[in-house]
Amino acid sequence: MKLLIVDDSNIIRKAIQKYVAEFQLEIVGEAPNGKVALDLFRDKKPDLVTMDITMPEMDGLETLVEMQKLDPAP
Repeated sequence: MKLLIVDDSNIIRKAIQKYVAEFQLEIVGEAPNGKVALDLFRDKKPDLVTMDITMPEMDGLETLVEMQKLDPAP
């Protein structure tokens, strides 16, 4: 499965990478904010996304709404 990690903290992004390594997920991208995350989401089409709620430019909830527009769940 493909994973996209979205968090404005580089430390948290690296920690998530470390902890998910045992699950054999393919990390297809990292984003420091929602705007970058949307670009990566369109391009990489991840199966899973970890999302911070409070981020600059576009917060996690706004980003989630936009991701659902791009790929609505069945």
